[in-house]
Amino acid sequence: MQCQGSTVNFTPYLQFADSRKDPWEDFYNEPQYNTTDATGKMVPTYVTVKNYPWEDWYDDRTYTDENGDEVRWFPDGSDITIIQDIDGPDGVPDAVSNGQMSPTWYKPVRTDMRANQSFNLGLSATLSIPLNRGMQRLCKEAATANVNMPHQFISTHRLDFHIAILNNCSDPNHSCILFPHPHP
Repeated sequence: MQCQGSTVNFTPYLQFADSRKDPWEDFYNEPQYNTTDATGKMVPTYVTVKNYPWEDWYDDRTYTDENGDEVRWFPDGSDITIIQDIDGPDGVPDAVSNGQMSPTWYKPVRTDMRANQSFNLGLSATLSIPLNRGMQRLCKEAATANVNMPHQFISTHRLDFHIAILNNCSDPNHSCILFPHPHP
């Protein structure tokens, strides 16, 4: 027989967890390229310059006005617009060598990898209390009666034994020697 009573359980625990990526990489080097394209193609461009006799573009052309006078189109020192070939971008980055672009430098880039670790140490306790006290009392009474039953059984047999001795010894046809019987 078992009666449910109040119980307390204590459970100690120790936990460790570690999570991380494999292979671990804090950062990587990202190649950086110089993509400037400054030279390589001659581009005709309109340029405003001064009309001076010592320059290659000097213009001394003239025209006749309505009075019949000969007038210069561009007097000395005046602004004129000429077309000049200027070295411009050709569409291919100038850092190219052997048909491939080589990095100018490497920029370190963080990967934001993190190691997550946790360590837990503790004690867990559980208290269990039965809610029906009447049933608990009845169970304890039944357990007490169950424990007392063998003692009662032995006492009953001892009493029967003594009554049998008294019956036999009171008969004049039997001779009895009464001896002390040990009590438990």
